[in-house]
Amino acid sequence: MELVLDLGNTNKKLALFSGGRLTALEQHPTIALAAVKNFLRQHPGIRHAIFSSVIRYPESIVHYLNAHLALIELNEQTPLPIKTITGRLPHLAKTGSPPRWEEPQHSRMKMFS
Repeated sequence: MELVLDLGNTNKKLALFSGGRLTALEQHPTIALAAVKNFLRQHPGIRHAIFSSVIRYPESIVHYLNAHLALIELNEQTPLPIKTITGRLPHLAKTGSPPRWEEPQHSRMKMFS
């Protein structure tokens, strides 16, 4: 299962994807680490997260996610274009190094397997 956090100007969204399908969605007017922890408690088994923000946010959120999940933070340093991430992401687990971006082997993009 994958957690996607999208912190926009109006809404802060936490979404859960399983098997490529959206299975849960929460929207908040503000965001705090407590809301993220509560979402993770409600949905055990999340192993990967994608984080994106256009606003200022508590850095404790990213620190917590990075400590507990394989995290990809989309920001101005993210290599573009995004092609694909392959495998089970062992290279992301608690290493702090950026993900390896590889050319797709087929025409369908897959973010997590």
